[in-house]
Amino acid sequence: MHDKAKRGIDRRQLLAATMAAAAVPAAARAAGPSVPDADFRIAPGAVLLNNAGTHPLYAPAADAVQRYLGYKQSGVFPPDFPLFGIVEGPRANFARLINADPAEIAVTQSTSMGENLIVNGLGLPGCGGNIVTDDLHHEGSLYMYRSLAGRDLEIRVAKPRDWRISLDDLDRLIDRQTRLVAISFVSWINGFEHDLKAVCDLAHSRGALVYVDMIQGLGMVPVDVKAAGVDFCAAATYKWLMGDCGVAFLYVRSDLQERVKRSQWGFMQFSDMTYHAFPGDAPGDEVAEFDIWPGARGRYEVGTPSFAAIVAADKALEYVVGRGVEAINAKVRPLATRLQDALPRHGYIPMTPREGRSPIVSFLVPDPAAVRERLGKANIQARLWGRQLRISPAIHNTPDDIEQIIEVLGSATTAG
Repeated sequence: MHDKAKRGIDRRQLLAATMAAAAVPAAARAAGPSVPDADFRIAPGAVLLNNAGTHPLYAPAADAVQRYLGYKQSGVFPPDFPLFGIVEGPRANFARLINADPAEIAVTQSTSMGENLIVNGLGLPGCGGNIVTDDLHHEGSLYMYRSLAGRDLEIRVAKPRDWRISLDDLDRLIDRQTRLVAISFVSWINGFEHDLKAVCDLAHSRGALVYVDMIQGLGMVPVDVKAAGVDFCAAATYKWLMGDCGVAFLYVRSDLQERVKRSQWGFMQFSDMTYHAFPGDAPGDEVAEFDIWPGARGRYEVGTPSFAAIVAADKALEYVVGRGVEAINAKVRPLATRLQDALPRHGYIPMTPREGRSPIVSFLVPDPAAVRERLGKANIQARLWGRQLRISPAIHNTPDDIEQIIEVLGSATTAG
């Protein structure tokens, strides 16, 4: 892991754009089609290749948000606008994406909130044993587990070898005292992809449960939580799901919902209530009676969600499901492969295993200052912190975008 202070500075330095894009050669245009303008409204001249950081908002989702904000601004909503019910479409589509039942899906504010709900709901710490994770899991998760270490809970962390997390290393760490194995499906650092079924089979063979952070894979890499045996997972919508920050979804396998106790309570958990405290109310022993929603909604949702982000997620998830994750991946993954083929010839050291399906590819760069300068001048967004460059093409990118960044990065190593 990089020095903490250095990472804190560099992660804010997302590369911005200043100059118009060069004309696109006809041969490059022939290499692959562009996404229609109606799907995304990218700023003219910008080449967005930090989609693993934040994906551009799907255009009809942005339009839906503008309509919602108009209602909110005016104070008048159409009679048929289901304010609290608007989440049911995204909930169902999220369930479709992972092959789950909507009753297994709860709305949360972030991926991290979902992971916290699982850890707290399992009573960790407090019941002894250990949690197994790895160095390619999300930084916020590693911070959480480090903070929980001690007392009666041991945290075991697998280290990468050849930029992969070995199943053999997990095998040595997971034992009969392991309560939870917590991993990222696809690593935010370098796009490494876990074999979910292999990890789940190993963990279950020792009585451990598995939580998976899906945010860097879902919407880009096909996943089936039932086939893989995943117990819990979560993902927010502002990356490959093409929505905005403030809304995420948590999957809790139906037969584990009794085991994962509520650690928070709020009005989103009940569908109706009957007061007994005021004149005219039916008499009762309590102030009110509550009708609790069945399934994950009635256990893990808490307070009012971000309706603007839900409105965006409604349209964005419709698009992802309708277009199909397999089709999205088939278009985007070759762009990443082209980067993996070309950049090592310019002195960029690969950090991403070739066998992965994610379009996230990372490299160690020979001259970070030159790379930062040239990407900025070329109006290309990527993520550069320290010596690590992460490039993550998406559905809106074209082969032309990839050839442009290859040319720019090549010039950063040959200049002078």
